[in-house]
Amino acid sequence: MMSVEVEGLDDDFFCSVSDYLVGRESEAKAFLAKSTKHRKIWLQKFLKVEDIDALMWCNTSYTLG
Repeated sequence: MMSVEVEGLDDDFFCSVSDYLVGRESEAKAFLAKSTKHRKIWLQKFLKVEDIDALMWCNTSYTLG
């Protein structure tokens, strides 16, 4: 298995990535087929989406709270 290290990303982030890909077999296979460079790009894009989801959840929680 190839290790992909991206500066600034922690174990919690990689757990989120793993959880996401476990439920999406075709995306997981596509991720594994990517070069290291393209995996890093995918991870950086995933991080941006995760940030947006977290912000949306916080805004929803605040509105509902």
